[in-house]
Amino acid sequence: MIRRRALGLAVSASLAIAVLVLSACKRAPDPEAAVRAGFVARQAAAADAGGVAHLTSTDEVFFDDGWAPMETGRDGVHGEAWRWMGRTSLTRLRTHRAPMRLEITGWVPLHVLGGAPPMLTLRFRGNRIESFLAPAGHFTKKITVTEAMQAGSTYADFTIETSTIGSERDDPRELGFAVGEIRWEEAKD
Repeated sequence: MIRRRALGLAVSASLAIAVLVLSACKRAPDPEAAVRAGFVARQAAAADAGGVAHLTSTDEVFFDDGWAPMETGRDGVHGEAWRWMGRTSLTRLRTHRAPMRLEITGWVPLHVLGGAPPMLTLRFRGNRIESFLAPAGHFTKKITVTEAMQAGSTYADFTIETSTIGSERDDPRELGFAVGEIRWEEAKD
């Protein structure tokens, strides 16, 4: 009898914890997030922050696993900035109750890949959105994400995968793709 009661209490406690975890994952978006994001954008523009403003984690876009720390060119935070990834990267995007547009600008390091363009695969919540041969030089990909694709939690995982990686002679990191800008905005069209 005591064992059965202890088992019942353990199951009840486990269910209560599961309900709390699930409710935390579905909390409502922060109503002040847009105000904070607008303030940061205005401050970055006033300080001439250049590319750094589009590669810093925010409430809307969080650079997670697979991304190297941000790097800047000779002009520092006032000029070009980028983040390298190796074979794969994870970016967490805040979900919205409206269609959104994801815009990614970057390049592949063809000089360390033997000149052959890699196959890049873009996934939203694990579902393949697009696979394509990366073009030479800087390029931009635009993806429309429907409201239905975003439903279910506060954040959604977006991954970029590359078929080929390389490295520089004096840099031991695996280099597969460099992002110069990620924009996550409401789709206007």
